[in-house]
Amino acid sequence: MTFGDYGALIRTEVSFDNPVEKGKPQSFVDAYIQGTTEEHTWAVRDAPVQTGRFPLVLYAPSLNAPSIENIELCEYLASNGFVVIASPSMGAASRTMTVDIPGANAEAQDISFLVSYGCALPDVEPSKIAAIGYSWGGMAALFAAARDKRIDALISLDGSFRYSGGTVQAAGDIHPDQMTIPLLVFSRAEETLEALDASRKDKTTCDCAPNVLNEWAHGDLIHVHLLATSHIQFSSLYQRSERFKKEGLQFAPADYSLEDGAASYNWMAQYTLEFLNAHLEHDSVAAQFLKRTPAENGVPRHLIAVSFREASPILERKDLPPQK
Repeated sequence: MTFGDYGALIRTEVSFDNPVEKGKPQSFVDAYIQGTTEEHTWAVRDAPVQTGRFPLVLYAPSLNAPSIENIELCEYLASNGFVVIASPSMGAASRTMTVDIPGANAEAQDISFLVSYGCALPDVEPSKIAAIGYSWGGMAALFAAARDKRIDALISLDGSFRYSGGTVQAAGDIHPDQMTIPLLVFSRAEETLEALDASRKDKTTCDCAPNVLNEWAHGDLIHVHLLATSHIQFSSLYQRSERFKKEGLQFAPADYSLEDGAASYNWMAQYTLEFLNAHLEHDSVAAQFLKRTPAENGVPRHLIAVSFREASPILERKDLPPQK
């Protein structure tokens, strides 16, 4: 397979039989994939399927993005024993995703649909399922995990729910303080409060809703802070592109280089793999990796910071009658 083979999937996102162009998402990706279409990936077309059953991972991309947004991460997980399914970010009424509850609900419903599809595959172990979401896809993955009890673990690649607790609260049925599955969160180099304030569309209000990470008390929480990484660098599609090599330095935090961001992506992939092995495969070696410091795991200094908070039990309220 080549990156160009993956890129061709964009034309059939909304119609398998009739390849079509669908505006901005496709032209945006075309601009980033230019110059890399002939490069080979790890995937082999029509490769024989391994015997046995394997954990299922669903990948939800960022706003309007295609399924090919993080080929390297998806292939890395697939080559390490996971069945990986990725789908485009599409809105409730059209190909265009909207930054609102209906948009997040649409992508969350896509995730659950693909959970059902994946569980019907002969090589999937339906009792071991995780969801990964990048940016707006992180919001959708949270919604899906809160509603679909088949999802056993959640991974956020700088997911939007960390920056928009109000959207989570407005959904009405998403309660991070009641969720018990493990959560792995990767976040970018911190923006200033002024930059976050400037990004708000409605200047008359503040997002004073509860912070999802603070509320996440009853599931293990691992927060990996990628100090050298900007938001766009969570996508391998952008990192590998010729365009990013020319323009990407403007996004690099502080005095970090693009090479530092690329190295951080590799560590993000490894932490993701160890998290999935620890929580889906119950691998004790992977669990120990997650609890060690970055230095103990061989991470170069000043590249990432990691915090771990173990789940606390949900205490049964004494003032309520026994549940039947």
